[in-house]
Amino acid sequence: MVFKIEERKMIDLGKTLKTLNLAFAEKIWRDDWNLSQKSFLQDKLFFLSSNFVLNSCQKLHMPREITEEFLQALSMFKGNEALQRLVWHCHFLLFQSSKDQTGKIGSWSMISKDIAF
Repeated sequence: MVFKIEERKMIDLGKTLKTLNLAFAEKIWRDDWNLSQKSFLQDKLFFLSSNFVLNSCQKLHMPREITEEFLQALSMFKGNEALQRLVWHCHFLLFQSSKDQTGKIGSWSMISKDIAF
């Protein structure tokens, strides 16, 4: 599904979190949600590409087994717009926001293995 830029700005945090069974955590993710979503491009997140993951793991000298697990995990993001939006938001908070988010990472909710992909 293709979104016009105007529609992309309107994506609701509550709906996204409800899809991921994280509705209880809306307060945690609210900071800069609308701002991060303005730059979201579905299925085009560079850090979810196998080349990026492979190169990053190699640079970090990750064991082959761990690298393979990361590469396999990428499939959960394909076609899952809500999960892509949330991971983009995390990336935005850590690397693009003018606010220091490092102290808040520990309060970010874990995503359950049981979410529907």
